[in-house]
Amino acid sequence: MGLLTQASSNLLTLIEIVSKAELPRDDYEHHTFLRANAIPRTALSYNKFNSLLDYYVTESNSKRRGAAQLAEFRRHWQYVLLCLSQCFFMRRWLCFRLDSAAYGNNGDYWIKKYKLSRDLTKEIIAYLDGYGLVDCRLGKAYKKGDPMSTRVFPRAVLAAELLEFFLDIEQPIQPPYVTANDAEGKWHRIINLGLPTDHPDKVGMTLINDFLKGHKWACKAPVRLVYNANAFHGGRLITPFQSLPDRSMRVRINTLIDGQPIAEVDFNANHLRLALAVLSNEYAGEAPYEDIAEAAKVEGRDTVKAFITVAMGAASEKEAANACGLKGIPRDTFVRLRDGARKRFPNLPLFQSWGVVAQNLEGAILRDVMLQGVDKGIVCLPVHDAIAVPRGNEEWALGVMQEAWQKTTDGIKTRLKVDSI
Repeated sequence: MGLLTQASSNLLTLIEIVSKAELPRDDYEHHTFLRANAIPRTALSYNKFNSLLDYYVTESNSKRRGAAQLAEFRRHWQYVLLCLSQCFFMRRWLCFRLDSAAYGNNGDYWIKKYKLSRDLTKEIIAYLDGYGLVDCRLGKAYKKGDPMSTRVFPRAVLAAELLEFFLDIEQPIQPPYVTANDAEGKWHRIINLGLPTDHPDKVGMTLINDFLKGHKWACKAPVRLVYNANAFHGGRLITPFQSLPDRSMRVRINTLIDGQPIAEVDFNANHLRLALAVLSNEYAGEAPYEDIAEAAKVEGRDTVKAFITVAMGAASEKEAANACGLKGIPRDTFVRLRDGARKRFPNLPLFQSWGVVAQNLEGAILRDVMLQGVDKGIVCLPVHDAIAVPRGNEEWALGVMQEAWQKTTDGIKTRLKVDSI
């Protein structure tokens, strides 16, 4: 099958997967934010998208604008339409901060970087909402200094116009590749660390992104290393590709890398295994989540996984119990899981914020694997605690990931699994 035919077939598969999905939940895990998306001039859909863009700019341009102002209006429309196309497949709401503080000198880092206009953004949202092209939920300042964003999601008529552009959408791969959230961890407060050019993190992330520029995948964008507060707390690899759903609906695994099907190689129970290996030189066994479920007399691996993720990230038991409640884990189940985890793994650090340390170690391991991929010419995309590679590279990834993990844990082994379609 030729690459063009395969890409068209792939898009139809993705559309079929998401076409009957319900409106996404309106919570933090189902939100995403405006990015400087574009379609490359070399893409076959470039001219068609620009015709659609011209239509919306012309129809919504109710003011007398000069050439420069009209170009800015058009740029904002481009970002919004292309992000909405991605949101339909991500099953996420597109969020806009419309409070004036976000646009000031001390406001949102990305708003300033992308040179976004509050007035132009509001005008576009008003047009889309006014013509019933999006579901729109207006934000409000429910918390001083951290207002809720206005959220929109494309309705069927607009989605039908945008879906065909999804696989061609790219975000320019440009620095910064290493940033930090502020001390309070707010998504809109980003710190450019200003690391020296020869800093290992900056060198490594630049090598990775320079290599990725020449390749193609869904939601193509920079891979960024993001720390919480500073360069010693919780370095995560972030890229929009990992926001494509794969548990509730199998979107991400059905995408392509350079026109080829993909496989994902996952670390099993990674934070739990890292904690036991690093802190007590302990191997967690073949099925640690299932072991905890049995000890706690609780059914459901996903419930155990959710508990462990929260309990290892929380700073106190009360904080963890409240967070588990929001995830649908009642108090009595929480207590059984707590006791079961302590019984099976007495050395497991619960309610001590150790998840941040695990996150940092995980990010370092994945960066090591990606850099080895660069050396081998193999595209590796980070997906939380996994790596996506073009199918046929699974055995290579299994070996490199195991080796990188053992370097971090002084020889303790982990378990990995391969997922593909």
